[in-house]
Amino acid sequence: MTTLSLTAPPGLLPASAAETWLRGLGGRAAPGDLWLLSWDGQVLAVVLIARVRDGYVVAWPVDLSTDAAVSPAVRRRVPGLGIEVALWPQFATGLGAHLLHRKIATGVVSERTIDLTRLAVGGPAEMPLEYVPTVAHDEQRATITSDLSEQFQRLCFHEWPGATGADERLDPGFLERHGLDLRDLVNVLGIDTPTALDFLSQNVAPTSEQIAALSAAWGADPAEFTRRNASSAVRELLNPQYKDYLVQVCRRRGVDETQARSLAQEQFALAARTEIGDTTSDRMRAALQRLLEE
Repeated sequence: MTTLSLTAPPGLLPASAAETWLRGLGGRAAPGDLWLLSWDGQVLAVVLIARVRDGYVVAWPVDLSTDAAVSPAVRRRVPGLGIEVALWPQFATGLGAHLLHRKIATGVVSERTIDLTRLAVGGPAEMPLEYVPTVAHDEQRATITSDLSEQFQRLCFHEWPGATGADERLDPGFLERHGLDLRDLVNVLGIDTPTALDFLSQNVAPTSEQIAALSAAWGADPAEFTRRNASSAVRELLNPQYKDYLVQVCRRRGVDETQARSLAQEQFALAARTEIGDTTSDRMRAALQRLLEE
């Protein structure tokens, strides 16, 4: 697939679609949409959303041109972009919502067509979409499909937050089960009460040194009192509306996206503590704006 950029529309797009590529259409993901995926400010792929789930989507790879596509890809005209694209429903993949960046088309196919295509891929049902012409040799076609499969396998395993390190948060349930409370955190770690509250609300992650100190004081393995980050800040940051802000934070601070998201969570905790904004989205926007202004 062609190398793509967030800041420059591909040359095959007509001028009328350039603004859509650069700014997107806004709104949440829905079946039939085309989306750009990104991480660290780089476009990873274009996909068609087939299913939307809690925290992830099931999506088909998309090539913005049918010229280099081979069967079993199917083709579909996208009026909003003024081009015909190649879709690869055979490689439907579960992808973390953190990768969604920008919606560039809606209603490319209906949910009914998505369902019928899934049945055609998995069995003897008739394919409701038109296959692209096969002009490549078998060896070339095998290379193209193998590369695509490997690319989307990698994306499938791209996770945020990660399973270890700075993305581990304290498990309030462990403290409750063992008769521990806020004062124990304050005493063991030598921190103030607001910071201890941030730990318990899972808005801020303890450092590896702090986790080691708690492990020694409580006689427990860190795996017993930490768990995967599921804070309100994490859930909010899965919304693609913050992607462009995060890209700006990366560039301004000289950090990668994982670090930018951690900084946003810390500022979100501060905004929540100082009661800035009435809603979660208000506090997140305030947190990101603060990162860009400092």
